Amino acid sequence: MLKRKAFYFLRHGETDWNLARRLQGQTDIPLNENGREQARAVGHAVAQLDIGKVYASPLGRAYETAQLASSNNNVEIEVAKSLQEVTIGERDGDLVGDWFYQWKAGEIEVAGAEKWSDFRVRIIDGINIILESEENALLVSHGGVYGALTGAINITPEVHIGNCMLLHLTPAPQNDEDWLVEVLFKA
Repeated sequence: MLKRKAFYFLRHGETDWNLARRLQGQTDIPLNENGREQARAVGHAVAQLDIGKVYASPLGRAYETAQLASSNNNVEIEVAKSLQEVTIGERDGDLVGDWFYQWKAGEIEVAGAEKWSDFRVRIIDGINIILESEENALLVSHGGVYGALTGAINITPEVHIGNCMLLHLTPAPQNDEDWLVEVLFKA
């Protein structure tokens, strides 16, 4: 179960593999120039937030996004390996297809891939550790991480997260299970 504390989530900026609709997994694909511009643009929204610390995936596309987006804030960026994207093993770099949804559902195995159920546990455990801090946290990560998160908790409304989309997630006041999501910036 996810700790009931509000936080901010930012997906990394665009890469060439995003444009090609390739699953990046843990392949360290860099931001393209548009992705860098997106990260600089979201920085104006991030500068308006009361962020105590930024936590970024160690993959370059997320870490560079964190650097560019928080350049107007005087906050520390901490690498959080728990926020790293899932690896799809030998299928990293492939196009999304039926196989992907079968793998996520645990219906097929992919050589070298992390099981989606294990990935979801890693993400929730990692975010819970981050949320133990008293500071307001900005998590800069990946689409798969957001997918694992939303698969583990009830989020309203459903949001398909695009590149460099900044979200604010807050526990819903009516019960201990639901979460509210607000889009603060959309590239």
